[in-house]
Amino acid sequence: MGLSGFAIAAVTGLLSQNPADVILLRAIVCMVGCQFVGFFIGMIGERAINERIEAHRLDNPEPDEAPADVPEIDVNETAHSAPA
Repeated sequence: MGLSGFAIAAVTGLLSQNPADVILLRAIVCMVGCQFVGFFIGMIGERAINERIEAHRLDNPEPDEAPADVPEIDVNETAHSAPA
């Protein structure tokens, strides 16, 4: 996000025909500001995702042991015969 702010400020400054030192100073300020905004948006998104994951874990706990009524399956047995 910071690089986008820098690029937009630099292009806008060039199109406005401002001096190079003014363009670079404003572009760097925009870059730092956009970097902080992006950082905080990322923190908010990360927190929202972590809260959702925790809520999902609480709503869907893992079973303590496997169910007892699972039948044994013979992997060598086929349900149908092979065509000749």
